[in-house]
Amino acid sequence: MSAFLKRTISGMGGVNKPTNKPADNNANSLSTVHVPVSDVDCHSCTAPCDQIGDFEDLPKNFDVDLTSNMLGSYKPFSKQVVISTGKTDWEHDITDNELTLAGMLDRTQDTFKLKDDPGLMQRIIAKRTAQQTQKVQQSTNNTSKCEGVFDTRTDGNGTIQILNGSHISPSTKKDRESALVFPDYVLAENICVNRETAEDFFKSHLAVNHLVASEKSIRTYPLPYIATVLICSHKSRDKKCAISAPIIEREMIKCIEAEGWSIDKRGDSISLDHKPVQLPQGGFSMSATPYTSPKIKISPEETDTTKDVNEISERLRDVNVEEGSTVGLFKVSHVGGHKFAGNVIIHFPTGASICYGRVSAREVPAIVQQTIKHGKVLPELLRGGGNISRRDKNKSLREFN
Repeated sequence: MSAFLKRTISGMGGVNKPTNKPADNNANSLSTVHVPVSDVDCHSCTAPCDQIGDFEDLPKNFDVDLTSNMLGSYKPFSKQVVISTGKTDWEHDITDNELTLAGMLDRTQDTFKLKDDPGLMQRIIAKRTAQQTQKVQQSTNNTSKCEGVFDTRTDGNGTIQILNGSHISPSTKKDRESALVFPDYVLAENICVNRETAEDFFKSHLAVNHLVASEKSIRTYPLPYIATVLICSHKSRDKKCAISAPIIEREMIKCIEAEGWSIDKRGDSISLDHKPVQLPQGGFSMSATPYTSPKIKISPEETDTTKDVNEISERLRDVNVEEGSTVGLFKVSHVGGHKFAGNVIIHFPTGASICYGRVSAREVPAIVQQTIKHGKVLPELLRGGGNISRRDKNKSLREFN
């Protein structure tokens, strides 16, 4: 076994992770639903990890769950939004403060169905959801299910996962924030922190099957990253994440730079020089064919968004793994499952996303090599993933479905 393999997926701190038989079963289950699984496995390696490679250990008293099967512990969502704050720690519940964008979006999510003719809204949502569900079912041809593997379009149940992030808004105005939106893989910029704009942002970017275009000049830009890595660092929620996050980040930076890639920790690589695009109704579709829609009423006038939709698709398809490419690396608030710290989420331009748990510095080389570079899942670490089932079982998460 190579030195690279031996120094991955093994010890945490001074304690070796136990042989994880559930991971073997998980790998088989994931393969059944065409999730690309990495064959990197060091559980049979007898050489202690501390003899191979130089890794920054977590404290010996770092208390995490090392025995439970993690797969299925990451909750499905329809959209995940990461709000710019420039911070790495936040209040215990980021949505409690109704004066913050996170709090406003949370309250908008609760009341959204009661506003603007809810009967009409629900009929539109039901119709479009049914159409999307039918298309997904026809195209996947997967007759089985795997715990923890979900499709954001059919299994998310309209859930919006709201996170705060460490990135900084590119806006020159102090009262404007930005937000990363997944699985659409875009930046929403020029978001004024007030209830009206929060509701406008929710309707135009987050609501299931977008109903309207932004009326508040919120601009949308596809992300330039070959992958966007989110590390939970929420100390006020659980100190384990605050302890593990900087250790993971330092090893991640070292491994990413070794690949010849750049790192963006602030959001500086997101250029606002080019013209923003109109996010299509229903969001970007993770399909082999760019999402296109007939003319739909997104404003007082009928507008065809096909050109903008194709531009989103083309820009994301042009994001290739090569020397000089950029990885977005940000810290985020609570993602659930702090007992599995460190927690790392990775989003891809294809719309695929995965959540890893029990990550220490020792797992990072395999994450960078196997997952970020080659688009393969490490079943030993997987808590769950959205849009990771491939129609073609030979395709990776880096390839459009």
